[in-house]
Amino acid sequence: MDIIIKKASIDDLEIVRDFTKKLISNSFDKYDPTININFADTDGGKNYLEKSINNDDRIVLLAESDGKIVGYILAMIEKVGDFRIIDNQCEIDFLWVEEEYRVQGIATKLLKSVDEWCIEKGIKRVIVSVDPKNAKAIELYKELAFSECDLHLGKNL
Repeated sequence: MDIIIKKASIDDLEIVRDFTKKLISNSFDKYDPTININFADTDGGKNYLEKSINNDDRIVLLAESDGKIVGYILAMIEKVGDFRIIDNQCEIDFLWVEEEYRVQGIATKLLKSVDEWCIEKGIKRVIVSVDPKNAKAIELYKELAFSECDLHLGKNL
């Protein structure tokens, strides 16, 4: 199976929205009931995804297998200001691979493609937030040299 990684265009907005809905629904069901499962359908969500496709400081990549889009990743450069000794870092915001295409190296290819984009942009650090109960995702990220760097805690009031 050949996997092609390509940059999304505005013509791909609907598939990006569809994958975002699946990702958020999955996250809501398994990990975080505070996530807005309708995010991709809100004006803000649509604007965010469209801006991510069209902005030079963001990237949306699609994974294609035999002519079918089977996954995506969305990442963005964020300025970290004076808090860190680097000016910018890249944050992976969304990563989704269709269930039947998982454990075939597609997520790895998407993540490595983001690394390449970061190197081209002069970015030296990539971060990702992941639910601590999402063991498969944590394992994948650690296999790709991610390590724990920040711990965010939250509580409902």
